[in-house]
Amino acid sequence: ANGYSTYFGSIFKRTNSDISGERPGEGDITQGGYYDFRANQFVFSPALTGAGGPMEGWSEEVPPEEVLGQRVALWQSTTIATSNGSFLGSDPVRDTSLIWSEPVKVHQPAVDGNQGNAVTQVRAYLRSIGATPPPIGTLSAAVFNFEDKILDLSNTDWSSQPFKSSLPDNDPNYGEDFLYVSVGIASSIYDAETNSYPNDTDINWADPLLSSEIGDSAVSTFLGQVYTRYAGDLDIQQASYRPEGGGVTFTPTGATLTPPSVDPSGTGLVWTPSIPVGQGQIYVSQRNFAVIGSSGTDNWNPSNPWSTPAVLAYDGTAGDDGITNSLITLYYGSDEELTGSNIHTFPSNISLTVDLNISSNNFGKPTKSTTHGNDAVITNKQVLSSNSAGDATQGTGWYTQLPANDWVYAIEAMAADSDASDSVVTDVIAGTEWSDTVLFRRPGSNGLAGLGTAVVNLYKRTSTGETPAPSNP
Repeated sequence: ANGYSTYFGSIFKRTNSDISGERPGEGDITQGGYYDFRANQFVFSPALTGAGGPMEGWSEEVPPEEVLGQRVALWQSTTIATSNGSFLGSDPVRDTSLIWSEPVKVHQPAVDGNQGNAVTQVRAYLRSIGATPPPIGTLSAAVFNFEDKILDLSNTDWSSQPFKSSLPDNDPNYGEDFLYVSVGIASSIYDAETNSYPNDTDINWADPLLSSEIGDSAVSTFLGQVYTRYAGDLDIQQASYRPEGGGVTFTPTGATLTPPSVDPSGTGLVWTPSIPVGQGQIYVSQRNFAVIGSSGTDNWNPSNPWSTPAVLAYDGTAGDDGITNSLITLYYGSDEELTGSNIHTFPSNISLTVDLNISSNNFGKPTKSTTHGNDAVITNKQVLSSNSAGDATQGTGWYTQLPANDWVYAIEAMAADSDASDSVVTDVIAGTEWSDTVLFRRPGSNGLAGLGTAVVNLYKRTSTGETPAPSNP
């Protein structure tokens, strides 16, 4: 007799309406679509899912959110599909009498909070003759536009750019005068009616302060590193093997290292700015270069030599080829607990071929053998025995994925291939290689009823800035 195939599945719909009592398909087995066990999917006709249909908006895939922030609630409905149809022929294996559960809201849409106040710091600059700070003066006419993020100083004597401030009258030394800065805080309260932040025309400015003066040029530095390979018997990690020569040219956009060209040891070492290819230990030598300002050249000199060569990396040897392996687990489902001789084991006369090609999308998955024999065939996730032509003959009851039964048992075996030169990257697991059958899942018992709780928030407005004393509401 044919066994029963079962599948527990869900469908989803997005809507902010309350559909908690509206079953998909209206609770009618002729309106709920069907589950195809051969295709492993629910099937709904366009008449069911079209506008006004009993399955409108429902799909097996979670509908995407159209607006960032999850503003539409997600509902879920479930069902259990069963069929005792045979997989050995070509007849459909379906459950056409689906009854869907009442929808449950599984995702609550987000709620927008209130807009906060906008606050920013702004600066205004002014050149002035003499060391006496100028008055703020016309800065009271400054405006900050929060929507465009622009400080408007067009009606003032000040500038938002330090070196573009207005030219003081009768100043023959413009550009060498004292530069002052005033820092202001602009703020705006969100206007819900216009959905915008109004301009701040009353910026709070601080008294002007003397801005930073022009300082001395900084020092540009560069850590030079050069490399060489050496496979000889001498210990070159000594001062006498330091390279000589070389230098660094600095520009405002970077630095260029010229490697040392002299090997005073006569060993024939060649030093390069990058690690050279080839064999032999890799050695590194370092030297700091520096100039005052952003441009110039610093060359090697004997008083500041390159560092003593040090081993950066040793030559290694190739390791042994590793073993490609994958742990395979099979599952057996039952609607009741199995004990004693009723506990199923994998047939000892059936072997299972596993793909161990790490570049394949099927790595670690059972695959069809090219030699047939007693090799198993996988159909709809079930392991079936096969004849000499490679055709499926009989189901074993073991699956490569978890079945929907209450009681689930499992066995494991390791597939491995250690021959790197073998072009057939598979392993055949014999029926006798599987582990003992163990209980993988059993039905659980209901937990205790939870305690219903809720968070209560109380609010009170006050015309003062003081925190009101607590009272009994």
